[in-house]
Amino acid sequence: MRDAGFSEFTYRTQGLYVAKGNSKGIRTWSDFSRYDVRMINREKGAGSRVLLDENLKLLGLHGTQVAGYDDRNQSHFAVASAVGRGEADVTMGSERLSARSRTSISCR
Repeated sequence: MRDAGFSEFTYRTQGLYVAKGNSKGIRTWSDFSRYDVRMINREKGAGSRVLLDENLKLLGLHGTQVAGYDDRNQSHFAVASAVGRGEADVTMGSERLSARSRTSISCR
């Protein structure tokens, strides 16, 4: 029997998309529970949504406590664009897309 190994061949940086200037000061996962913050989500099964759900769980939060949790779209670009247009305050996605979607990304 051969020993199994692991080889890293790719990675991506995920972070929080916020509007340019980040006027609401959104910086961490806990900001999703603020009354003045509205998010837009990815579809069930998307890696970004899994990441969000895991981090909310670590904070003892549920999606019902997050404004916009049930508002969702199918792509990184669509949710980032919604933030860029002011339809939501925050979402999560890959770093490489933020420059094309009029958003900033916080990777904390």
